[in-house]
Amino acid sequence: MLLRLVWRSYVVVRPLSTEAATTVKSTRSGGGSGITSSLENGTSTAISTHGRDTIGRRLLSLIYAKRSVVIAISKWKEEGHHVRKYKLNHIVRELRKHKRYKYALEFSKKQSDMPLLVALKSAMLMGLCLQVCEWMRIQDDIQLLSGDYAVHLDLIAKVHGMNSAEKFFEDLPDRLKVQTTCAALLHTYVQHKDTAKAESLMEKMSDVELKKNASPDIVTYNLELAVFASQNNVEAAEKVLLELKKAKLDPDWITKARTAYASLISLHANLQNKDEVFRMWKEMKSIFRKVNDTKYSCIISSLLKLDEFGEAMTLFTEWEVVSVTKDTRIANLILVAYINKNEMEKAVDFHNRMMQKGISLSYTTWELLMRGYLKQKEMDRVSKWDPDAKMVREMSHAVENEGDIQVAEQLLVTLRHAKYVNTEIYNALLRTYVNAGKMPMIVAERMKKVNVEMDEETQKLIGITSKMTVTEVPNGVS
Repeated sequence: MLLRLVWRSYVVVRPLSTEAATTVKSTRSGGGSGITSSLENGTSTAISTHGRDTIGRRLLSLIYAKRSVVIAISKWKEEGHHVRKYKLNHIVRELRKHKRYKYALEFSKKQSDMPLLVALKSAMLMGLCLQVCEWMRIQDDIQLLSGDYAVHLDLIAKVHGMNSAEKFFEDLPDRLKVQTTCAALLHTYVQHKDTAKAESLMEKMSDVELKKNASPDIVTYNLELAVFASQNNVEAAEKVLLELKKAKLDPDWITKARTAYASLISLHANLQNKDEVFRMWKEMKSIFRKVNDTKYSCIISSLLKLDEFGEAMTLFTEWEVVSVTKDTRIANLILVAYINKNEMEKAVDFHNRMMQKGISLSYTTWELLMRGYLKQKEMDRVSKWDPDAKMVREMSHAVENEGDIQVAEQLLVTLRHAKYVNTEIYNALLRTYVNAGKMPMIVAERMKKVNVEMDEETQKLIGITSKMTVTEVPNGVS
């Protein structure tokens, strides 16, 4: 899974380096960019090198130079333009949305520098958002609502830290200490895993001084629950659940409270409280008429943590009957359990059952089976494996589409140990390298060593990959 995530990150970063360079060039020359287009039009669009002058583009240009938001907006007004609150709010929203990796990648010639530069650029974007909010706050002709102050508080927390966010909240007038701003502060405490302050804020929200404007709702209760979950504090989490039951919230709160039960089930499983896991599951099913995939996933994974495989299988069978989604992630939980128990024969049988039941298999499914067979190889049991031709073909196709050369090589090693290699297997490996944009090493020699003949497609694929970036010989290849 890690290999797959790294690969996906790589293929995202590769085009972004070019995209970012285009963005900087376009912005400095007055042209548009993906983010500037969205700042003006309200939608995310492809990078454009054309476009009219907008307040969004001017503010975005501040990322690349030490210039003031106040000066930029003031100049915009001096030129006769109107500055609308909704437009500035939209700019802030878009900047926050694009904070992760849209910019600065072209500044790095070393890929190892990218995480630092991405973090720095993210901080600069958040700082720019904060300046816009601070400018709006001091304008007499702009009326800010509690939601605006909540965004402001969140940005202060991200840029200046939790203490500054607390000071901002304390300085707000009582009329603005409502649910939205309280929830923003509570979210800050959750992010910093400060249980004591989260509890204290929840108590204050229930007190007379805040009850009128900021009584806790399902959002704040769930935020508090998240704090206790991160601390594995079951007693406090159950206390929150009791408060949820007693609270007079909106009629739909009980539907959202499923998350509270799921969190408690996971907590009890982590603490090996088997009886409590069963109790919470039974209680949740008695309250909710329908249990969704997420909750089945929670209880099945919790039971597997407790080595209650039989109970997990019973619930999986129940899920098969009631679920309309046939989510492969839930089936993969059982598959992993078989593999961890070194029961590959049962894992393969279960895999066949998944296919017969119409559960769509994902790349993760094939990767799990691949890991299982590698594990068997390490136990010298691979010689007993008689690969199913259809399954090997589907597995190779999944790896090929993913462009995961490391897993493709591992699959080849496993099949070679099982004495199951042919021209098509090597062609699938080469197609994986083509999709990854990499050149494999000594493929012809490796094929010759195991007496596998090259065909016309093999020679064509070797020719294509010979023009690509060279890779090292993977571990296990001989």
